[in-house]
Amino acid sequence: MNFASKEIFLKVVSGDMPSFEKVYRYYFPRLNYFTKQYLPDEDVSKNVVKDGFTDFGDKRESLDPGTNLQACLITVTKNKSLKIISQLKSGRNYDNFIKSRLLNIN
Repeated sequence: MNFASKEIFLKVVSGDMPSFEKVYRYYFPRLNYFTKQYLPDEDVSKNVVKDGFTDFGDKRESLDPGTNLQACLITVTKNKSLKIISQLKSGRNYDNFIKSRLLNIN
C-alpha cells in the first residue's frame, strides 16, 4: 500500500477503519521517533502520537482532499509535543524534567 497516495488518504478520510489501522501501524513508529526528539520520555511520546491520531480521526472529515497525509500527521504530533513542552515550562522547569528522564534511561 502506498501511504503517500491520495487513495489511502481518501479512504481514511471517508472512515475506512482497515485503512486507518494500516496508516496507524505504518506511521506510529515514525511519529514516535519524531516526537521523541522533542519529548525523550517513551511513554509521553507514545501518548502524544496516540492523541495525535485521535485528533486526526476526529477531524478527518473536515480535511482538504489535497492534504498530504504524512505532513498532516507530523504537524499534529509536533504541535502536541510543543504544547506539552509549554505546559511543562509553565508548571515546572523543563530542563529538570529532561535531566530526570535521562537519568532514568542510564
